[in-house]
Amino acid sequence: MDVVTHSMAGLLIGSLAAIKTNKVYPVLLTGALASALPDIDAFIAIGGMDFFHKYHRVFTHTVFATPFLALLATLPAWIWVRSRYVFSYLIAFFCNLIHLGMDVICLWPIQLFYPFSEKDYAMNLLNNKDTSYTVLFAVTISAVLMLYLLEKKRRERES
Repeated sequence: MDVVTHSMAGLLIGSLAAIKTNKVYPVLLTGALASALPDIDAFIAIGGMDFFHKYHRVFTHTVFATPFLALLATLPAWIWVRSRYVFSYLIAFFCNLIHLGMDVICLWPIQLFYPFSEKDYAMNLLNNKDTSYTVLFAVTISAVLMLYLLEKKRRERES
């Protein structure tokens, strides 16, 4: 899947989580960053396309990298908010796992348990373009719902 779709999925999760907090933007940032971060290994294309095709979706697309990538994705929100560490980390962890799940249902395989197993996982259920539109629609609906619920919460506090 493409990085835009992953980021939109993270925004979706972040927007749903933001309903539980008054700090909306750090939560949205954490969700989007954590969902996109496993694709940071795309920079290995510097080593050539053969190297890229061999190692992209290997190291950063494992369940073992998830805790570290979640920690990395949470750092900007922690600096910004300086509280709610566990909440931000759990959002990042979940968004990272969602990235892996989205990649498994798509065309190209990932090695979820590398280096302990080099088994490829790919269900080949969706292609990237159709998924992007679905996620974009879900993010838009969720964002409108989140804003409505936040406004409702604000009005209740004022009453």
